[in-house]
Amino acid sequence: RLSLADYNGGSGWVNKEVGLAREAGADPTRWFCSVEHYRARGPAAFKENRAYPERILRKLRPLYAAWG
Repeated sequence: RLSLADYNGGSGWVNKEVGLAREAGADPTRWFCSVEHYRARGPAAFKENRAYPERILRKLRPLYAAWG
């Protein structure tokens, strides 16, 4: 999940958000219910980047698996 967010939004931004999560006492190794809640970028980029891992893992991955 972190890798997908990194790919989509850039490692610099994700690293900053991991740092924010760590500073707040959240688990910096978890995306869902942790790092995903910390923002170091503009609102539009934040919204798009947060939707990307969920879209890939929860919506598209089952379709890829069904293709064989």
